[in-house]
Formats: sequence, C-alpha cells, structure tokens
Amino acid sequence: MFGRFVRTKLVIIMLVLAAGLGLVVTISAQGSQWAVEYFNNRNLQGQPVLTRNITFIRSYWAKFSPAASLPPDNFSIRWTKTAFFYAGTYRFTLAANDGLRLFIDNTAVIDQWHDQPFTAYTVDRPLSAGNHTLRVEYYDGPNLSQIRFTEQIASGAIGLPVTVAGVPTGVQGKLVAFLHLRGGPGTNFFFTQTLDWGTIVNVVGRNANQTWIQVQFEGQTGWIFAPYVRLLNARVADLPITG
Repeated sequence: MFGRFVRTKLVIIMLVLAAGLGLVVTISAQGSQWAVEYFNNRNLQGQPVLTRNITFIRSYWAKFSPAASLPPDNFSIRWTKTAFFYAGTYRFTLAANDGLRLFIDNTAVIDQWHDQPFTAYTVDRPLSAGNHTLRVEYYDGPNLSQIRFTEQIASGAIGLPVTVAGVPTGVQGKLVAFLHLRGGPGTNFFFTQTLDWGTIVNVVGRNANQTWIQVQFEGQTGWIFAPYVRLLNARVADLPITG
C-alpha cells in the first residue's frame, strides 16, 4: 500500500514538472495489446485472412504488403483493444495514407474513410475511470501504406504510468528516414517495427565498424542503420561496441 502511494506521488510530480517545462506526456494505457485483423479487401469485409497481437500501431509498408496473404494495395486492417484508463482527457492522434477511422467505446471520433495522402487527425476525448475499448480501422488505396496512432494525456489522468518525452536519458538520436528496428546489426535480421521519420530514440551502442546503432524505443531494443540517425549529444565513435 505504501509503495503504491509513493508511486502515485512520483507520477504527480512527473506530470507537474512536464507541464511546467512544456513537455509532451505520452501514455501507455494499462491492460492489453491490440488484436489485429487483416482483410484482403479495402472494406473490412468477410473473414480476416490473418490475425495477430501487437503493442503499438506504427507501421510503414510503402508499396509492399504487410503480410504474404495480403495484396500490396486495396487491403484493410482493424485494431481493437480494451484497456484501463484513469479519469481525464486524452488526446488521440491517428495518421495514415488513405482511409482511417477511430472509435472509442463504439463511437466514431475520427472518420476519414477516403483516399488521401499521409494526413494526421487529432481529437481530445474525456474518459471516465475504467475500461474503454478503442478500435482503429484503416484501408490502403493507391498511396503508400503507412499508419501511426498515439495516445497522450491532455489533462487529468493522475495515476497512469507515464513517460516524459523530451527529458534526455543518456545519448539520444533522431531518425532522418523511415527505418526498420531490427533484431541485430544487419538487414538479414528480422525487423519488429518501423520507426517514423523524426522519431527520438535512446542510443545504447554500436557495432564495430559503426554502420549500425543499437537503440531503445518504447520498451524495445533493436538495431537501426547508422547513416540515417543523427546523434543529438554524442558521436558514433564514442558509443560502446555492443554487437
């Protein structure tokens, strides 16, 4: 009980400091991963050809297919999760090429179901304490395939685990391209997710010839191609060799 009280006090202090410094506070809603359904048409029709669970909605497929069972164009995806939220106002941002929708507790709060270039839409939504269901729907048309979804605390929500974006932790780098986060220092390693242009990552180390950098991002550790990372407070040569 005492530990829980201390954690709550620390969260409150972090939120106050973040507000005073004008920093963005990002959230990770407690409770579940996204359940993902993939359809081989652009209208979410019929049975999904593939299902899986993921932690974040952040993908860049370009002109390729997200899976072998899907075409490179004219496919659709539905992400669903139910998670616990503390009472407060939350800021949801959904960005994609072509059609996108966001539902909160079965109510559409973003509905842009049409062909379009990469466009971001933001909505603030007050939520009561308890479980809430989020559903993201997307279709890929003639444009490049990419989608990104983020949740942030707009006000309230004291008690939720948070990370304060903008406070440096060791060495940081900024991506200057869309990059795969890979399991090792080379293109032969499988990638777990695609990071957006401009993403800030914590830098852990490098390989011996300085061509790959090991980073941490949202709880995952992986490798990205060094020429497309601009280190903010160090040189690549100064990083420890970790692989």
